[in-house]
Amino acid sequence: MPTAPLVTAENLKVTIETGVYGRSLKHRILGRCGARSTKLILDGVAFSLRSGERVALLGENGSGKTSLLRVIAGILPFSGHLNVMGTVHPLLAPTYGLDPALTVRMNIRMVHTWKGRLQECDAERENRILMLADLPGVGDSHLGELSQGQVARLAFAVARMLRPDILLMDESLAAADTSFVNQVARVLTAEDSPCRSFILVSHDFSILRRMCNRALLLHRSQLYADGSVDALIDAYENLQEQVGGKP
Repeated sequence: MPTAPLVTAENLKVTIETGVYGRSLKHRILGRCGARSTKLILDGVAFSLRSGERVALLGENGSGKTSLLRVIAGILPFSGHLNVMGTVHPLLAPTYGLDPALTVRMNIRMVHTWKGRLQECDAERENRILMLADLPGVGDSHLGELSQGQVARLAFAVARMLRPDILLMDESLAAADTSFVNQVARVLTAEDSPCRSFILVSHDFSILRRMCNRALLLHRSQLYADGSVDALIDAYENLQEQVGGKP
């Protein structure tokens, strides 16, 4: 008997309020009485996600990719139905939920606190995370002193230790060097992967082809297609050619 999906989404909608405002103080003050309207960021999106699925999330800028990840992570209001079975950990660039004003060790403890697992975060665990991130000597440095690539390695190492059921990655590998990309691909596609499933947003098609076994394509805030990675990369590129955009 097949197991229940980790994520079931039906008719997901995200709406934001927009207005006609200028940049000056005068326009901002008068803008309170300006024209207001709403915009659909996600419009009727429906899909399911099962254990073992490694999903590439494709779509043009503004199609709703980040918003969908934020909905699944529970940090963006929505309408519709969403059922999430298990733990979720978002790695959303550029901050990954970390605070540049805090030290590296304080950030590790902060994430564990958010997850209700601070009791597990002793000095030994912190050191293991720093070793996984290849950052053994920076525990007491402020996060803001690290490069974007180092921050990405730290965030991924924390996720490995937390072992969430669902890992959400939004351009998490954009600042990564080749060795880190290879490490992430090897870890997340292994039989003992620290997560049961993941969704990855990336504009690097080679990474998506290497790491993912399924794809979702968003277009104009709607789910345009659900299928194989190669087929949906082709579909995405065809859409870009039709609208004169760039992949």
